[in-house]
Amino acid sequence: MPISENHLKISYTARYYLNGKADPGKPFWLVLHGYGQLAKFFIRKFQPLADAGHTVIAPEGLSKFYLDGFSGRVGATWMTKEDRLVDIQNYISYLSQLCQELVPDGARLYVLGFSQGAATASRFITHTSQEINAYIQWAGKFPEDVPLNLTRDKMNKIPIRLVYGNTDEFINVKDIESEIAYLKQFSPDFKQISFEGGHVIEELALHKLLDSL
Repeated sequence: MPISENHLKISYTARYYLNGKADPGKPFWLVLHGYGQLAKFFIRKFQPLADAGHTVIAPEGLSKFYLDGFSGRVGATWMTKEDRLVDIQNYISYLSQLCQELVPDGARLYVLGFSQGAATASRFITHTSQEINAYIQWAGKFPEDVPLNLTRDKMNKIPIRLVYGNTDEFINVKDIESEIAYLKQFSPDFKQISFEGGHVIEELALHKLLDSL
């Protein structure tokens, strides 16, 4: 009998963290971590948002692994190249359900993706029915596999912010120029925010981001 690849839908319990008072009059933030990070540490970077009365939601990638060998520190990832389309569909469904349950009707929802989380965030925005009020791409790239017409349909009314450090070891000048040119096609309200630093969430840049929205 030949070997065949199959998939089975199951119930799955996913972990997320919250910070803030859940005030429907203030923005809700869905913040998506990068490769090898955990949500419980990542959410701490956004304390200034909670201090401003906003609600921060930090979901965690569905796959966890040891960062070095077979023990010690653990990180999470949103997807790998293996069975990637199923992983993408899983996290889009996960994030959509999370927003439906936590974000009140009429509340503003800002989606921020950092590093690998930027590709996750952009795929989520372009495939979900959830209303998004701003997209922040921080130290990451928009994925090339999202169809241009779908991107245009979903992004053409959303303010977009591109945030990056000027010494980011993973993003060079050509990458930044390419992202600026690409994202400017879609957003009537596009701004870029740079800061002195590398591949990190930087507090002063976060304050600049808040002032720009």
